[in-house]
Amino acid sequence: MGILSRSANVRAAWVEKEFLRLFYLAIKNALGPLTERVVRCEKTIEGHTQRLEDLTMRITLLENTEGSSSALDTLRTEVSALGAEVVQIQLMDISKLWGDVSLSSVAPPTLELPSATPSSSVPEVAVDVDAEDEELAKETDEEGLMEDEHGIAETLTEMHEIEEVIN
Repeated sequence: MGILSRSANVRAAWVEKEFLRLFYLAIKNALGPLTERVVRCEKTIEGHTQRLEDLTMRITLLENTEGSSSALDTLRTEVSALGAEVVQIQLMDISKLWGDVSLSSVAPPTLELPSATPSSSVPEVAVDVDAEDEELAKETDEEGLMEDEHGIAETLTEMHEIEEVIN
């Protein structure tokens, strides 16, 4: 029984470490497209700002060459309103979605698989190999596999639920 419990502890430690990697990958996969979309939107906003500045300069040139008119005044008002909206969009703080740290600067967690050898702090348990029944060993292995499959199925279900919530 000592070998089985040690094996279970090693598996549990491995699963705990694997969860960190799975969560990191889920976050990266969920935020990756969002980050790309935000970068594209920022470039689009900068382009709109430049176009609005160009329109304002053209309106000013037209006023200087042809004089002021109600059409130019209306156009200047509309361009100013659009410029104010673009500035307001630029000032939005979208970092609240994932905080101040960009995802690309976060290193993925390193996985350290626990050693299968017993630690010095755990006393070794003597097991009489002849006394162990083959049928009992098969049942234990089958039960362990079923528990592992059940745990994996639950984990996958939870990951899909988390992914649906994120999307």
